[in-house]
Amino acid sequence: LYEGLAGSNPLRAATVNDTLYNVAFGPIPELRARRADVPEPLNAFFVRALSRDTRARPAKAAALAEQLLAVKTELDRQPTRTGDE
Repeated sequence: LYEGLAGSNPLRAATVNDTLYNVAFGPIPELRARRADVPEPLNAFFVRALSRDTRARPAKAAALAEQLLAVKTELDRQPTRTGDE
């Protein structure tokens, strides 16, 4: 999902070794660093979901899905932006 929104894998590097290093230790860029138009609730979701701290991210896929649904519900309640504002 992150890759689809950002247009690239956040951990991919020029070499396989560098990619593996990123997977294990590298920083995970916030989605808004790559897509400034991403709403903050969705960015915060990815910060939690991709956290290296296992206590910060959902322990189960069902909890992750619930959090994503909560983000969708929150965004659905916000006024629609037309881009002309």
